[in-house]
Amino acid sequence: MVWYENLFISNSIEKKAHKIVKKITRGSFINHGYLMCLSTNGTDLFEIISARELAQKHYPKDHLQVVGIFATWDEAVMHAGAVVQECIQLYGKTDLKQYYQGSWRDSFDFS
Repeated sequence: MVWYENLFISNSIEKKAHKIVKKITRGSFINHGYLMCLSTNGTDLFEIISARELAQKHYPKDHLQVVGIFATWDEAVMHAGAVVQECIQLYGKTDLKQYYQGSWRDSFDFS
């Protein structure tokens, strides 16, 4: 799992984001939160994954490119729509690789 350098964190979990990321990275169970990741299947643009799923031992995490953390599924979907609209305005297409140019990290530092 890699984290986008300019990770989007919803306002409603901003104060808890550090703990959430730490728990997700460790594989601990989290009862709330959703990750917005770039899709790897070639058809979809994003995957919105419940943090609960990531606690499963055999959940495939290696391929995940996390671009946002949200308190609710609705927040994640709304943000995904806004990103797609902005991407189309900037590039004329949904080129998320270009939109998310930049650094990716194995861990996320909140300092």
